Amino acid sequence: MTIAEAIRTILHQEGQAILRDANRFRALIRDYCFDAPKGELHITCVLLSENHVERLRVSPGSATEHERIKRLLYNDFGFDKGIVSLAIANWVCVLMPTAHPATGLGSADPEKVERLGVSLSSQGKHDEAEGLLRQGLSLHPSNARLHAALAAVFRAQGRVREALVEIRCARQLDPADIDFVVCEGELSLQQRTNRNNQMS
Repeated sequence: MTIAEAIRTILHQEGQAILRDANRFRALIRDYCFDAPKGELHITCVLLSENHVERLRVSPGSATEHERIKRLLYNDFGFDKGIVSLAIANWVCVLMPTAHPATGLGSADPEKVERLGVSLSSQGKHDEAEGLLRQGLSLHPSNARLHAALAAVFRAQGRVREALVEIRCARQLDPADIDFVVCEGELSLQQRTNRNNQMS
């Protein structure tokens, strides 16, 4: 079970009141996600205990709010911004409304969501594309093309780590798609290059 799926399950079983009990939430999600990456799981819980989830609830698709939270958690706790982004994404998947306000997609087919997301991104509307694709993934979490489209949005913004997470998910869902394999290789190389440049 992914962390986002665990959050959704906990909210379904416990109701919204669980969001006011960070300690109980932490215990429950650890039971569901015992094999999840510890850093991502920890920060997902910190977002709740530090009241950032309430801010995300107000505007789940706001890239400005996401950046503000990342900066705060980096400054206050020294958390890696890439992992914070993943933890924010876990909450956004659950908190995003069921229909995109600009399109009324609701439970529209994932191909339509993918096409619209790619179109928005090609116009430079990366925040809108990300929000739309995240919503699509909350409805169709096993759709490899949506994960790949979100990876492309992240890649266009230079968010290599997040792009890698999404393309790896796409490849796991559809290992026969050679485009996913190639893209993962290119992103891995780009990540190594970025690390080397930072060290020099």
